[in-house]
Amino acid sequence: VHLSKIDKENKNPLSGAEFSVYAWSKSANEFVPYKGTKSSVTGAEEMMKLVEESDGQHVTPAWLYYAPDNEGKFRIVETKAPEGYVIASEVFDVVISNSGESGFETQEFYLEVENGITEVNFIKTDLHTGKHIPGVHLQILEKESGNIVTDWISDGTAKCIQGLKLSGDEEQVYIFREIKPADGYVSAKDMEFKLVQDKGQSGGQDSYYVLVNDGGEWKTVKEGLIEMKDDV
Repeated sequence: VHLSKIDKENKNPLSGAEFSVYAWSKSANEFVPYKGTKSSVTGAEEMMKLVEESDGQHVTPAWLYYAPDNEGKFRIVETKAPEGYVIASEVFDVVISNSGESGFETQEFYLEVENGITEVNFIKTDLHTGKHIPGVHLQILEKESGNIVTDWISDGTAKCIQGLKLSGDEEQVYIFREIKPADGYVSAKDMEFKLVQDKGQSGGQDSYYVLVNDGGEWKTVKEGLIEMKDDV
């Protein structure tokens, strides 16, 4: 199986995605991990994952074989998206025909998988009136590294930031910080947030969740909009 990973909008190749292979099990009546490769360390069979040979170009590292139990049905699932992108919602099924008495037969499959970029919106408002406040110096930074992702001066509208990383095996927490408030206002406290997307054998979801740390409890914000409020 050959698979190309591309940006949903500009169609440019994307690096860093991961894909796992499942096989149908007639006896279990579901797709199960396809253990078609062996660990280079232990020698034990492990779940097959596609190998990225070049920028955005992935292939299965070994043959997929027809068997009576799998009926030639295989499923490829994206388990990790490139940084700043959303895991593809689709699953990709391929069916290998039974060569029967004709013996071994090679079949190749070519797939193209698109990823959409993450987006989070930020607004700065008055605590009492709810009106947008212009002229505030704001910043997004990574909590662990302290690296600044971006900063801007509010203009009275929501600011859309693209390409923030999803939390996965490693949690990715960001900080929304006010550097300098508008005249007459008091600086607000930092706000911690992260992006989370469910995933599994059935594939990812187009939607993902933006969670804000509220006193130690992670709460989902509506429509991916983070609001920081200033008091006078």
